[in-house]
Amino acid sequence: MTHSKNVIVFDLETKTLIPKFKDKKKERKEIAKMEISVLCCYDYNNKKYSFFNEKNIKEFISLTNKCEKIIGYNILDFDYLVLKKYGLLKKVIKKSFDIFDYIRKETGEWISLDSLSMVNLGRGKLFKGKEMVDLKKADLYKGCKADVQNTKELYDMFYDKKLKYKHLTSAWKQNYDDELIGFSRGECRNLFPKGKFGDGIYNHIFGYENDGYDYRDCGDD
Repeated sequence: MTHSKNVIVFDLETKTLIPKFKDKKKERKEIAKMEISVLCCYDYNNKKYSFFNEKNIKEFISLTNKCEKIIGYNILDFDYLVLKKYGLLKKVIKKSFDIFDYIRKETGEWISLDSLSMVNLGRGKLFKGKEMVDLKKADLYKGCKADVQNTKELYDMFYDKKLKYKHLTSAWKQNYDDELIGFSRGECRNLFPKGKFGDGIYNHIFGYENDGYDYRDCGDD
């Protein structure tokens, strides 16, 4: 992979669950009121993960102004709405690549990070969205970093033209994870013959346990 090193990948978690309204304009307004609990960012330049909270979020905002490209998953319709009140500038949209938005425009389908990660990486999210708001701090940071790691690896695959998304079926675009554990490897291959399952199929549960990061030191409360 030879793209610019001045690229960042990020994901954030909020203190409350995403509000759901039939009126999407109202929903966007409510999302904009949400407060971050943690934001994790991967920097291709130094190959490191960094964490931000409300106390140091301005450092991340500064980073978005300096980098050449910003990568995320559903950042245009969620993360950026949350970050606007923290000083995020509208101009960063022009240098942003939202994998979710790209796939939605290409296929007309809303594919979750969990589903796309499972098919391409052999692992899903470490924690589901509804679980994140109740996690202890170390697990919260760990889950957020896992999402960034997945997004980063998916972007690498997209950049190398190896990302699989057009063959996803409607049955697996939804929240399939509870049923996944009951499938054999053969059944998963039948459902997704092009997917990368094999030995990695259960990594969405155990895959991040020994990643070398000390989550006991997660910054300020």
